[in-house]
Amino acid sequence: MRTATGDFGRELRLAAAELRTLRALHGDPTLAQIAARAPRGQHLSASGISAALRGHSLPSRDYYLTLVRVLLAYDTNKIASLQHPDLPQWRNRWQRLSLLRHTQNSNAPAPQPTEHHAALSEQVVLATLRRGEHVQLPPTAEDLGGVWAVAFSPNGHLLATGHGAKTVQLWDTVAQRRAGPALFGHTDRVTSVAFSPDGRLLATGSEDATARLWDVESRTLVAEPLHNSGFVDSLLFAPDGQSLYVQGRTIRRWDITDPRRPQKAEKHFANNLTSAPALSTDGLLITGHAEGVAHLWKAQEQTRIDAPYAAIPQTSPP
Repeated sequence: MRTATGDFGRELRLAAAELRTLRALHGDPTLAQIAARAPRGQHLSASGISAALRGHSLPSRDYYLTLVRVLLAYDTNKIASLQHPDLPQWRNRWQRLSLLRHTQNSNAPAPQPTEHHAALSEQVVLATLRRGEHVQLPPTAEDLGGVWAVAFSPNGHLLATGHGAKTVQLWDTVAQRRAGPALFGHTDRVTSVAFSPDGRLLATGSEDATARLWDVESRTLVAEPLHNSGFVDSLLFAPDGQSLYVQGRTIRRWDITDPRRPQKAEKHFANNLTSAPALSTDGLLITGHAEGVAHLWKAQEQTRIDAPYAAIPQTSPP
């Protein structure tokens, strides 16, 4: 197994040492005992636990926090609740590690802006210069607990941001100001936002294990919360706007032909996810997994249509 290097490798090993300390403080259970304590629906394997404790790899957020919850309360014969006061620091530690890994592994050139984003940037710059002000494209949201998710509306005139203060904010990208008051409803950090293809709906996902649908024009909820298995990591609208894919530990498809009455598919699909899925214009979904493979699916039918795409092993230069 390759050892993680750089800042990510150092931080990963420090975090692993703290996990081992946590294990020792709460009964020093074996790997098998830790795995057996995982709650129903949240699988922990001995190999995955070992890799996390040794700092060999960073598991998914749900896997990592489940491991922490088991260790935090192992000596009480329970599992720590999602409201345990120590859990936020571990959640933030995972987030930092994930960002470091992404930064270290991101060697691809920055993507070119799409046509409407280029036009949008031009409008912003010209409007600002006409007012005699300096150009500052990112919005300021210091009072909202950080920005954890962002998405442009299809026409580029609105920007949605998800925040640690359990809120969602819409921004007027040309006037560079908030487009109305914040949207309240989630009970934990908002980690994903997405506009429907026609721009009329906004989907938001949170660590409260729900996704919510908002009417963009009225800024109001259009349906009851869509309950998910674990934290919501990403959201995808189908190109026709009639399905919403919600990713947590797995992916759930919701039929939103009538947004006021979302209907969930009977089953989840795509386990052990390590990246946000991508959806093509003709309804093919691709998912990345911990085993180093990617799978291709017919999204609406939730059926896999391929042999897995295996990651190409990296070799050291001669």
